[in-house]
Amino acid sequence: MKSIRFFSLCAAALGFSAAHAQTIDGQRDAGYTDVAVQNTETGFGDSNLGLIDKANGSELDRFSYVRTATDLYIFIGGNLENGPSVYQKVAIFFDSIPGGYNRLPQDLPDIDFNRLIRMGDDGSGNGLTFDAGFEADHYIGFVNGGDPVGVFVNYAQIETIGNGGVAYYMGSTFPGSNGFLDGGNNPFGVAGTIDNSNTAGVPGGFGSDPGNGATVTTGIEIRIPLGQLGSPTGPIKICAFVHSDGLDFLSNQVLKGIGGGDNLADPRFVNFSSISGDQYVVIPPPAAPETIAPDALTLQRGQIISGTIADLATDNNVALRLKKFFVANPVEPFVWGTLQGTTSILTPSSVTFRVKSRMVTGGQFRQELEQWNWNTSSYENLLNTNPFNTVYGTRESVASPATGKVNGSGRLQARIRTFPNGISANPLPEVDWDLVNWIVNP
Repeated sequence: MKSIRFFSLCAAALGFSAAHAQTIDGQRDAGYTDVAVQNTETGFGDSNLGLIDKANGSELDRFSYVRTATDLYIFIGGNLENGPSVYQKVAIFFDSIPGGYNRLPQDLPDIDFNRLIRMGDDGSGNGLTFDAGFEADHYIGFVNGGDPVGVFVNYAQIETIGNGGVAYYMGSTFPGSNGFLDGGNNPFGVAGTIDNSNTAGVPGGFGSDPGNGATVTTGIEIRIPLGQLGSPTGPIKICAFVHSDGLDFLSNQVLKGIGGGDNLADPRFVNFSSISGDQYVVIPPPAAPETIAPDALTLQRGQIISGTIADLATDNNVALRLKKFFVANPVEPFVWGTLQGTTSILTPSSVTFRVKSRMVTGGQFRQELEQWNWNTSSYENLLNTNPFNTVYGTRESVASPATGKVNGSGRLQARIRTFPNGISANPLPEVDWDLVNWIVNP
């Protein structure tokens, strides 16, 4: 078993991961949201080594997430003990789609050398039991250990009794990597790694903890494409806990926490519903995109002929019409408007500035759209429409990622500029803006 793991680790170390760079490194980024902080001291030892790869104790300090329309990122702050022959593990069970098991059955799929099966019913009616309302349908096993230290990831889809589900080894990497898993079956492209350098968080023991794990910023980080979990659209429930290599001894490090207490021992006899509170976290679905109409318009160039800013909110061919007023330089923009709006999504994944517009008068023109970056105090994401003519068209300036496009008050800003590109048929050319808005994606 160790020779297989070592081969896979060497393959990743030789550079396979470089071609598949991921934003995964075992460190908690600012975009994460906490859903649990550990409330129990660790019965599996408090690591004090401070090394990225090695740890001499295991703890789960906090659970954070980022969920997008396509991926779930999870961060579990803490440590996993390891050594040349020590492979401590985190079991991560998901309730992401209808169906699944509240109590792990006898016919679990074979993964990790039958270790997942060790948590299920042995035929006597036992088996790990989750809280009421949690029915496990997917499992990811996260392992680290060996010499040199490797990270190994397993997956199982838990289906109906008699079917057994599907399971496969996803591959390996090393602590502090970019998360690319090499040497396994990974059809959806799951990525994960660990930074084991934490020395803060909960202390060793069996008592309750007041929340020392809330400041831990290193640990396990995994990106899971939602297709791996059955493409859920609703809430995702997750139960995570530390256990021994053989999956036959469960620690007291569970998220959410157990509120203080000893290690839980044989998982077949653990019933989370008998412990106060929920021993799982809930990841809500991402918020819906917002469509934001402008609430402020400043004209740097041009003059309004007809219509108001309210006409920009709907696509109805009732336009805000503007015309050239006075421009000394014939190559400068002759209609130039700055627009602002407000969104409730302060950290969007993307912002699209969208304009339905046309020239009213003939000639040769071009139109530019740009979005304001509040961090750099500059316009970015230029869209240059050339030629710009008398037929209505919808054009978009897309910012993805959207860093700086929304300020701390939720304000958005963009500009629309129309330039001459040649000789106009009319000395005072006119422009229609029918629909102007931002599409803000969480």
